[in-house]
Amino acid sequence: MGNRWWKSSKTYKFENMKSDFLNWYKTNFDILRAKLIATNQSTWLLDALFPAIELTALKYFDSKQLTPFNKFRWYYMLLFQRDVEYQLKFENTENYDVIFWPTQHKHYALQLPVYHQLKKINIKVVFITTTISLEENFRKDNVEYIQVLSKKRNTNRFAIFIQNLKLKRQALNFDPFKISNKNIFFHKVISDALTYRIPCNKALAIYNILVQKRKPKIIFLGYCFSTISFSIDKKCKEDGVNTASIQVGRLASYLLNYSSLQTYYDYGRFTTNEIQKYAPLLEVVEVGSVKMEVTVNGKGAEEVKALTGAIRKNYKSIALIAFSGPGLSVSSQGHIENLKIVKAVIEEQPDVYFIFKFHGKDSLTFYSEFHEFSNHLIIDQSHPMYQFDIMHLIKECDFLISGASTTLMEAAYWLKPVISLDVLGELKSIELTEEEFIFKCRNFQDLNSTITSILSDDLFAAEKMLLTKEFSDNTFSKSNIPPSERIAIDVVSRINKLT
Repeated sequence: MGNRWWKSSKTYKFENMKSDFLNWYKTNFDILRAKLIATNQSTWLLDALFPAIELTALKYFDSKQLTPFNKFRWYYMLLFQRDVEYQLKFENTENYDVIFWPTQHKHYALQLPVYHQLKKINIKVVFITTTISLEENFRKDNVEYIQVLSKKRNTNRFAIFIQNLKLKRQALNFDPFKISNKNIFFHKVISDALTYRIPCNKALAIYNILVQKRKPKIIFLGYCFSTISFSIDKKCKEDGVNTASIQVGRLASYLLNYSSLQTYYDYGRFTTNEIQKYAPLLEVVEVGSVKMEVTVNGKGAEEVKALTGAIRKNYKSIALIAFSGPGLSVSSQGHIENLKIVKAVIEEQPDVYFIFKFHGKDSLTFYSEFHEFSNHLIIDQSHPMYQFDIMHLIKECDFLISGASTTLMEAAYWLKPVISLDVLGELKSIELTEEEFIFKCRNFQDLNSTITSILSDDLFAAEKMLLTKEFSDNTFSKSNIPPSERIAIDVVSRINKLT
């Protein structure tokens, strides 16, 4: 038995158009970057904004770009709001060995156990962030942190406005990308992406104060391919500060192309091999998944077991559906088409209970026609189970349906069959989806027959499970020593070399 790779002419056309579009904005970005280098201009801002440029470009492709009103509002705030001056409040007078700089709550969750491991062995370690809500977590968890204070000052951001105009002007004269009855212009993509730059400027300003007052040996970036991390990692390299990051999801190519990250604590051999293809100088340390460690010790396990236990009294199997929603990888139309197929399969498989665990980008507006079926549950942002990590649901389900999210790898860790559904072929550029252990589906026939194969545990499914185990063993470094402790041991050895 094998997957049916049937494609309509409409699907094939969309797939190729999306691929061409990805090449269009990435090629233009590289050309613009080379132009700046050739004229002795700094590429700092452009490099820092690459994730924002990618997001902005895909919003144009999906017809969700900024409205004229939103642009006007942003320029008004940029020009007429006073600038901000930052101060740092330190708890002690000593230099720190390690500083953790998370920008999102999920990245703080990964760094927290490493912080505690380092504290156990008396390493001088502290947190700092540009995200105000994270400071509340610092206080609640009673960790040491550098408080960021700010006050308005009587200067404007006109210089930033002029710098933006100059960068936008450099992006003129690129050929537009033609889609349907419209053109997408690269200078407009750059212009919209520049609305993300204020957090970058804030991060750099705070970093400059930090290294003057308490220069650390190592900074753990909150997320190695966020705009904030990109805005400071090259500066760290210039200043002789080592940068490190902990893997939280799939490896993104621009981590290798545009960052100066020096140490990457990854899941295992799979990621290491990928990095060595493109960035042999990036030092990779295989420690396993800190996310797995955090989840096993985290909240929600008992609640999820109770939920799935009740479901199994009436249904033979549980399928977990974990789509990311429209965003970087999948367009709104792609998400809609995927859900059409899932809806048909839910009707076709009455003995299977389907649990949808929402990602932040997903919305109930896409699920208005699902209410007629009793064999499904939607865990959206208002559901009490939403607060718990999806890993608990992965452990308790029988198989997973996703697109190209990290859940495919996480389910493989627990040796669960995984299905990648991609009706419009938008995910073919993501290398993870090409792994042999994944059931790849493009239409209703593919998905329905694959689920039947998994539930019957036929020869095709059994062969896939052998490949799943092989992938899991190769991808995740496993040990009796927790990943957070393995990171701490490595950090200490690096500090000793720098002392």
